[in-house]
Amino acid sequence: MITRQELLFLFLENIGISFKDVSKDFLVRKSIQKVSYLMQSIFQVNLGYQFGLYIYGPYSPTLAGDAFEICENIAKYKDTPKRYVLNDEAKKAVEEFKKLMPFYKNKNGEIETCATIHFLYSETFRGLAEKKDETVKSYFQKMKPHLSQYYDACLDILKKTPSIG
Repeated sequence: MITRQELLFLFLENIGISFKDVSKDFLVRKSIQKVSYLMQSIFQVNLGYQFGLYIYGPYSPTLAGDAFEICENIAKYKDTPKRYVLNDEAKKAVEEFKKLMPFYKNKNGEIETCATIHFLYSETFRGLAEKKDETVKSYFQKMKPHLSQYYDACLDILKKTPSIG
C-alpha cells in the first residue's frame, strides 16, 4: 500500500515540483504547501493533510514534516514512480491544475494568493452568505497587502472551479 509520503512525492513529481531543495529553499516549501492544498481542495485529491491558515496562507505541519522526511531520504522515494502510477483521474487532476494555474512554480506570490483566497472562501468565511466577495477581499488585503496585485486575477481563476465558483 502506498504511504502518504509516497503519494505526495508521486503527485508533486508529476506536477513538476522537486523535493531536492526543501531544506534550503523556503519558496519550494511554500510551493509544496500551496499546491498540495489546492490539489486537495479544488481537485479533491486526498493527500491526507489538514490545513490551517498561517502567515503565508494554508499550511499543514504534517505536510511540512513529510516534505522534510522525503528530502532527507530522497533515495528511498526516487523509485516511487516505478512502483506506483497515478490513475487516469489523478492524471487528469494534475493536468487541469497545470492549465488552471500555470504560474504555480513562479516565485512572485500568485500561488500563495490563490491558495489563501480559496481558504478564506471555503473555510474562514464559509458560512457567510452576504457580501462574501467584499469581506474576503478586505480581509485578504489587510492580511497580505503585498500580494493585492494578484487578487483579482486569482479570484477569476478560482471562480472557474466548483469549489468557490
